[in-house]
Amino acid sequence: MKPSTTEQLQSYVAELIAAGEEVVKHSGTVGTPGYSEPIVNLDLFSEWTARCGHLATLLGEHARPWNNTLRGTTQNYLGNAKYLLGTLKAIEKTLRAGLLIRVEDLVRADAFADLLEQADYLLAEGYHVAAGVLGRAVLEEHLRNWCDRAGCMPSKERPTLADYNVALYKAKHLDKLTMKQVEALIAVGNSAAHGDPDLKSEDVARMLRDVRDFVAQHPLS
Repeated sequence: MKPSTTEQLQSYVAELIAAGEEVVKHSGTVGTPGYSEPIVNLDLFSEWTARCGHLATLLGEHARPWNNTLRGTTQNYLGNAKYLLGTLKAIEKTLRAGLLIRVEDLVRADAFADLLEQADYLLAEGYHVAAGVLGRAVLEEHLRNWCDRAGCMPSKERPTLADYNVALYKAKHLDKLTMKQVEALIAVGNSAAHGDPDLKSEDVARMLRDVRDFVAQHPLS
């Protein structure tokens, strides 16, 4: 039985909390003599805050109490990281208490067979950015699992979708034309993940269609 949307959100928030705790561990100080400001690793912080922005997109209007924190933290100060981490823990408690149950009404998770159907519904309801984020997640999961099963997992600690795509091409699981097509899908997905204001709903609609076709044409054995 597939998890409900609330359960999926709880899982995602738990991942973000774990990532945030890792960010806080990698801290140091910077400044002039007599004054220093604790900071955290910029790469880890940037990736983490981008994912927090994704959470705000997925929650939509339900993220309103925390929207400024989820989307507005740009400076990698330790204090900012701790504040954002505390916000995530508050969201986790709210989800567990069932106080965001209206998210179920928006997505209707139990009525869908998979994430792409959820994405189609969100797109139809005018949430094209959230739909694009879901489509990107489906593509990333498929590419990651394919690399894992094919024994061509990228050696980087934190591979990107592009890394998975190139690894499959180098291992001759994808031809050059298909690799380029996947690059186009990744570009749309990344635009959605970063909340690109120029992203159009028709771009997301085409991306979801092509992701569905790609997954169907390249099933995992």
